[in-house]
Order: sequence, then structure tokens, then C-alpha cells
Amino acid sequence: MKKKALMLGGMLAALAFAPQAMAEPSNGWYAAFDLGYHWPDDVEMRSFEDASDGNPYKYDFEMEGDVAGFARLGYRLDPNWRLELEGGSRTSDIGAVAGNPARPLPNTLCSVSSVLPICNTPNGSIQSYTLMANLIYDFMPDATLKPFVGFGIGVNKLDLSVAARGNSGVQGILIDEEDTVFAYQWLAGLSWDATERLNVDVTYRYLNGADADWAASGDSFVDPVGGLKANYVDHSLTFGVRYAFGQEAA
Repeated sequence: MKKKALMLGGMLAALAFAPQAMAEPSNGWYAAFDLGYHWPDDVEMRSFEDASDGNPYKYDFEMEGDVAGFARLGYRLDPNWRLELEGGSRTSDIGAVAGNPARPLPNTLCSVSSVLPICNTPNGSIQSYTLMANLIYDFMPDATLKPFVGFGIGVNKLDLSVAARGNSGVQGILIDEEDTVFAYQWLAGLSWDATERLNVDVTYRYLNGADADWAASGDSFVDPVGGLKANYVDHSLTFGVRYAFGQEAA
């Protein structure tokens, strides 16, 4: 059994690193689409206005993971280097909101329908729409499995929607605003040539960027915070297909 396992391991290693008969074009345009799952870090919101202790209110928004999708148009410069323009969409519902009970009221946010002292999670979401320019390096372009890494810069349009009341029983906040900020991402993954022109990609993305500001909307609430600001950080894992249009074979 041990001998068979060693033989199988050797065969898999040889397959992964062996040159391919079906190599994608070594340069030229390609198009790709990726679909998968993303999970944002908790978002620490800070208020525009200060509490009575002279410091901003702070609320920890727990964000739920959801579907992420990306469309890419790229150009392969040579067997190792690629440039691409990528548009992405990520949707996240608010899972819970927590505050610091030692801070001035409202030290946490509840749903508008909550009957205090019960404090249910407010309804809301953060929608993220990115446009990134990526530079990607493919290791071992002639192997069956090709690892790659990359870095991208661009913009992230963040749309925050939340309606809540403070646990003081009177104060509340309504936000339905968007802000577009500078963003960057790191990428890493594996690629496999399904055919001479069609690749399958598995990609992990780490997204970060500048703080976003969302002003409170005018309504009947007594708004204690003026608006919220935060840094949005996200992780995603996707499976994608990439089709090469280039003419020059590797």
C-alpha cells in the first residue's frame, strides 16, 4: 500500500510539472469571468460627530459572506506576465451590530422595529463594486498546474444602506449613501489549461483601500452621529474561465 501511494504521488507530481501539449497563446488578448464566495472582515464604523466624552461613536458591524463575481479583460505580454482590467461585485448583509456599553448612549444600534430593551440587528447591507487594473505573474507557464500571483489598484464604490435606532430609545440613524475610494488588492491562485485557449482559474483576492464616508440621510430620526466612516476589507475565493484570443502559440 505504501509503495502504491508513493507511485501515485510521483505520477501526480510529474503531471503537475510536465510541459503541456496544449499550451495557450504566449501573447495577446483574453477575456475571463469568475464566480465564487467572499467574506468581509468586520467593519468598525466611526461616527462623524463626537459623543459626550469627546470621542467618535464606534460600532462593530459584523458582515455576512455572499456571492462575488468578476469580469476581466486582459492582455498577455509574454508567457509569464499579464495585464488586465477587472470589474467586481460583492454583496454583504449586516449580520449584527455591537457597541461598547461603557460609552455614551446610543452605544449600540438596533433594528427600527426593536422594542427595547430587546435590541435586534438592524436591516442593512454594504454593496462593493470595484474596478481594478491588475498585473499578474504566471509561474511555470509550461506546467499543467500554473500558480500565479498578482497585484491590482483601482477604485471601490461602497454603497451602505442601514436603518437603525439607538438603544437610548429615541435616537436613530438612516443611511443610504455611496462613496468611491481608492482600493488595492493582492491575488494568488492556480490556473489549468482545459484546452488550447480555455483556462480554468482558482483565485484568492484580498481587497483593502482608503476609508469611506457615508453621510446620514435627512428623515424623522434624531441623528446623533451625523454619518459613519470605515475601512472595508474583503477576502474572496472564485472559480473562473479564461479564453485566450492570441495567435502566437507558446
